[in-house]
Amino acid sequence: MSAWKSPFLLPLLGGLIFVVVFQWAYSGIDEYFYQVRDDGVIVLSHAKNWIDYGFIGVSPSGGRVEGYSAPVQFFIYAVVYGITGIGYDAFYTVQTAAATFLLGALFILFLREHRVVAIVLTVLAAWLLSNHTSFLLWHGSGMENAITHVLFLASLLILFRFASVGRVSYPLAGIVFLASISRIESIYHIAPLLLIFGGFWLIKYKALGGFYFGGIVLALWVVFNLWRYLYFGDLLPNTAHVQEIDVTDNISVWLLEGNTPKYYRDQAIIIFSNHGGYLLLAALPLASFAFAAGRLGGGGGGGG
Repeated sequence: MSAWKSPFLLPLLGGLIFVVVFQWAYSGIDEYFYQVRDDGVIVLSHAKNWIDYGFIGVSPSGGRVEGYSAPVQFFIYAVVYGITGIGYDAFYTVQTAAATFLLGALFILFLREHRVVAIVLTVLAAWLLSNHTSFLLWHGSGMENAITHVLFLASLLILFRFASVGRVSYPLAGIVFLASISRIESIYHIAPLLLIFGGFWLIKYKALGGFYFGGIVLALWVVFNLWRYLYFGDLLPNTAHVQEIDVTDNISVWLLEGNTPKYYRDQAIIIFSNHGGYLLLAALPLASFAFAAGRLGGGGGGGG
């Protein structure tokens, strides 16, 4: 097998492209403005307390408390710290570099059948994201954003590959589950994605494999939150109480207060703009590659 045909070459190139482009962007920004944000330190301090003193909290003299909203980052640092004893600053540096590499490696795999096009578009994607200031700074902040970016993109790639080959691989539900707990509220982003995928699978293959896959993710999420409730005695993290955040109150503002269509339109525009939703428009032409190659929606609907 030639080096060009190696299955590892393309993701390696994608990862290196993102690392180089992002590092170039970060080199022009004072570290003080984005690195080691307070919320990230709080997450890691809980993990350190767990490893050092055997319970999740903020100090050895306190009680159990979930004063963070990023479970995946909590568990990752707990494992890494338990093995290596790595400090916060060093962990954040590694987290940003590793997450940046994985973003590029995952992105380029969406177009693995079109290698040259994939490389060109990966360069373009890295450049666009590195020029999206809020994305770039949150990604390198040391908070859970970098991990969330990777897990969300991995979830999209998993569902895309299922659609490409016409087969669902249920063990991969574990990765999508991790995306659903990257932040406590991440299920609100992942659940609609799974619902759409389940509907696609039902329409395309007249099978329930997509909904079964989503059901596994949901079951894992329920078990995890049951553990949280049994351990902490609450489904809301302490930060939600301190900041007086209530999901039902936020929903009522949107649905129950007689807002006008103009209000919803203006809010949608703000969200779409602040989160770089306009970049999705640039991605629409990429779907033509999948359909032209007969990949998207191919296969026989196995696993469902």
